[in-house]
Amino acid sequence: MKKNGYSIVEIVTTIFIMGILSIAISALFVWGWRTWQYSNDQARAVNAFRKAYDQTVKEIREMQTASNGAYNIERATASEFIFYANTDADDERERVRLTLSGNDLIKGIIQPIGSPAAYPSGSETAAVIAQFIRNSNIFSYYDQNFTGAENPLAFPVNVSSIRLVRFFLSIDTDPNRSPAAFDMSTNIALRNLKQNL
Repeated sequence: MKKNGYSIVEIVTTIFIMGILSIAISALFVWGWRTWQYSNDQARAVNAFRKAYDQTVKEIREMQTASNGAYNIERATASEFIFYANTDADDERERVRLTLSGNDLIKGIIQPIGSPAAYPSGSETAAVIAQFIRNSNIFSYYDQNFTGAENPLAFPVNVSSIRLVRFFLSIDTDPNRSPAAFDMSTNIALRNLKQNL
């Protein structure tokens, strides 16, 4: 008489194969989830900056003489740029400070006070406009002779020579994982300082 059913060896082999498949599928799911989550974090960091990026580029491009008559640019280094611009559509020009602090890009704004206008540093309103920045030289500066191939002006920069600002950021939430850093770069011609019209 023939017995129907599975032997112990068949049952153990089936359980073993199903266990291996379950582990493989779980590992694939976990890997996919982590990759998606990292890519999503990277995209959110870039998108958060893009909103502030467009406004900041516009402010740099349209910088003006300070409300107290000071020159358009106060300071220009590789990691900090201080200039004057009308950021809030009133009649006054605010002092705008873009500075790299660790891996964060900080934008500080000081409203002018009094007549003649003063810009007290204690009244600065600062906000982080970009995070996870991996490069330390975010600004480079060029004079009126810039055609695209020249080297930037040497530091310390004479601010009255600046006619174009290159703004470059490399954003990466985790440099030890892919995808690679997202690079944003733009050349900003300073409209109110142009001499070639």
